[in-house]
Amino acid sequence: MDHRTQRFKNENDVYCRTFTLDQKTFCFRRWMQHTAILNVVGFVLGVQNQEVTVLLVVTLMLFAVLLVKLHFKVSQESLLVMASIGIQVTTTYALGKRSLQFYDIRNVKDIIINEGITMHKVIFYLVLLLQDHDTHEQPLTLVPLFKHSWPRLNFLQEVYAGTQEVLKHRRKMCHRDKNVTVS
Repeated sequence: MDHRTQRFKNENDVYCRTFTLDQKTFCFRRWMQHTAILNVVGFVLGVQNQEVTVLLVVTLMLFAVLLVKLHFKVSQESLLVMASIGIQVTTTYALGKRSLQFYDIRNVKDIIINEGITMHKVIFYLVLLLQDHDTHEQPLTLVPLFKHSWPRLNFLQEVYAGTQEVLKHRRKMCHRDKNVTVS
């Protein structure tokens, strides 16, 4: 069962589009249920008869696991496509940390939907194709987008269509600029 909430934000602007994917936040209720179950199991096993230091170490280990889980939990991923500047990928984590990556529009060759095949399923993902704008002989670099949330194909198709509109507008602007002669 997929617990993600997909929110598609699409401004009706040919020059700039934002696509955001929100994930389910950390569920404290579920964490507390698991903690209660562990407490009952510990009581049945007689852990309360152990030394206080052993119990303290176990408690600190559980707290450390919680912090690590919250540190790496992604709560939101967004893609900002600007026709004149570039593409910005933002990843927001559950504790508020943000990771930003920016790709210059001159290096963006295209955005495609790719598929990966595992033993049991086919995974679709959005890929940014990058190529150095100075030397076109270098191979393309593939940068996967929304790599923490793995959204469904229908969301990827909407993002693909929106980014292609912006990139098409960018190509028209570049083509028009090349045809203008300076007198």
